Amino acid sequence: PGSLQTLDGERTVSSKMLKPDVTIIFDVDGVLLDIINLTADLTGIEYARDPNTYDIFAGCTPEETTEIIDLWNSPHFWRQQKPMAPGLDLSSENVAVLTAPWLNCPDFVKIRLELLERFYGIPHNRVMFSHQKGLFQAAGLVDDRPEYLAAFQESNPYSSAVRFDHRYNRHA
Repeated sequence: PGSLQTLDGERTVSSKMLKPDVTIIFDVDGVLLDIINLTADLTGIEYARDPNTYDIFAGCTPEETTEIIDLWNSPHFWRQQKPMAPGLDLSSENVAVLTAPWLNCPDFVKIRLELLERFYGIPHNRVMFSHQKGLFQAAGLVDDRPEYLAAFQESNPYSSAVRFDHRYNRHA
């Protein structure tokens, strides 16, 4: 699993460093739940594990892209996701989750809510679904995608944008 690091890379952040009144938003895929390794394991498409990119489709053939999308359309795929930070307790009222919905899977929202509750103690009323992370305000956002962190930081200039460090986003 990765680690938490500020966008400028100067310090590591742990949940113990957060003040009780601070609201922090966590991304899900690539931060709380593992999408990359599960996709690679189930499809055999090793490019999905490329340490130099977080774009799982960048090196895929059109056939491989179709295979991945078909896999993601299945509720079975989403039910198999594993936690990236096992044992992390995010049940605090000061923590929320913001995740992009996979609209082609009819059970996605239900499955996502169940996994977040089971693995991290996050109740359904603190899970938000959106592709637009820059629209939300909080004291901080933890995400693995530099472009989402930049959008959040632009609309929340006095907040922290914290990169969940992976091999594929260290260059960002």
